Amino acid sequence: MAISLAAMKSPPFRAADFVPVAMIGISPYYLAVPVNSPFRSLADVVASARANPGRITYATAGTGSMSHMAAALFGLSTQTNLVHVPYRGTGPAVSDLIAGHIHILFEQAATLAGSLANGQVRLLAVAAARRSARQPAVPTLAETGVAGVEAAYWSALLAPAGTPRNAIDRLHAELGRATSQGGLAELERFGIDPWVLTPEQTGAFVSSEIAKWTRVAAQAQISID
Repeated sequence: MAISLAAMKSPPFRAADFVPVAMIGISPYYLAVPVNSPFRSLADVVASARANPGRITYATAGTGSMSHMAAALFGLSTQTNLVHVPYRGTGPAVSDLIAGHIHILFEQAATLAGSLANGQVRLLAVAAARRSARQPAVPTLAETGVAGVEAAYWSALLAPAGTPRNAIDRLHAELGRATSQGGLAELERFGIDPWVLTPEQTGAFVSSEIAKWTRVAAQAQISID
């Protein structure tokens, strides 16, 4: 939703078409490299990108994907000139990263689970405000000197604009009850952490995401039309 509103010239909906009910879950993106990459840290990536402008490549699941937006935000924040190599989906992007054809990739840990288990890729940093309990040894980008780069897959429950507040409150309460009883446990199998917020907190988060990715799309000249 946020990326569509940020990068599409004529999105088929507006943020005002919805009212927030609750966040459901979130999964951060990680900076990954092939296991035999000479990059041993985030600082290595940044130093090499600055010393070799236009030479460091990053794979994405396609133009306008979250992997693309995350890498674009990283490039803007580090003031580096990285080369975008879009693929038709995550699978081919990960395959070429493993093969060493691409230098770096931003992706969710769950998507990289098989490659991590097989020792084919390494995670250098997580694009989140704090370390993940799933990968506690992986530092945040901020810890390694790159602040302000946060990118995550998230799911939110929204309702049509004009939905009565009592209905929103009922939906939020039922979702909270389901979460407390393990009703969202399936999300964790996909590496998504359940994250239920109030309607007001959800609205603030979604608005901040739309504003952030709109800025990134404009500065990085990303369009998915």
